[in-house]
Order: sequence, then C-alpha cells, then structure tokens
Amino acid sequence: MTTWLKKARMHLRLFFKSIRFRLTLWSTAILVVILLVFSIFVYYRQAQYLLVDTRVQLLDQAQRLASLYHLTNQAGTGPVSSQLPDLTTLNSGILSGSEARLSSGQMAAQSKR
Repeated sequence: MTTWLKKARMHLRLFFKSIRFRLTLWSTAILVVILLVFSIFVYYRQAQYLLVDTRVQLLDQAQRLASLYHLTNQAGTGPVSSQLPDLTTLNSGILSGSEARLSSGQMAAQSKR
C-alpha cells in the first residue's frame, strides 16, 4: 500500500474514535428519534380527525336522507326512489361506489363497524 492510503486510514480511525464524531452521532440519533415520534403523533392525530369528520358528514347526510324519505312517505306522492337525491354526485366524496348505488329505490344496508 502507498503511504498516503495508510495515512488516510489512520486519520479515519482517529476521526471515528474522536469525541466530535461521537457527539455528532448522538445528537443525530436523538434528533431522528424526536422527529420520528413527532411524525407518528401528527399522523395518528390527523387520521383520527379525518375519521371523526367523515363520520359526522356521513351521519348528517344519512339524517337528511331519512327525513326526506319520511316526508315523501307522509305525502304519499309517487315512487320514493324518483325523489331521493343521487348521493354519488355529492362534492364531499364520502360515499363511494357500491355504498352510494341506489338499486330499485333502496340503498344497500351498511353494517355498523
């Protein structure tokens, strides 16, 4: 081996054993742990918020649909399915595909989770 390569290896060994390197490594590890914990907290908090918000919007739409169905049945006018709103075109996008399909005037029953 050449002498410059030996000197480079020796300097690297000294650098990795130095207090500066160990302190940098420790501070980096602590920063990574703090950022990871904070990120996990924010992720789960946001997921919980979105879940609650979605449930509130879905409950509101279900109550409006139930009141419309109730009013239509009381009035006794025409088939109920022609007067129900098409929930697939709502901007909120809560209902998707099979959940929002109206088949022969009735919405598919959803099991509570």
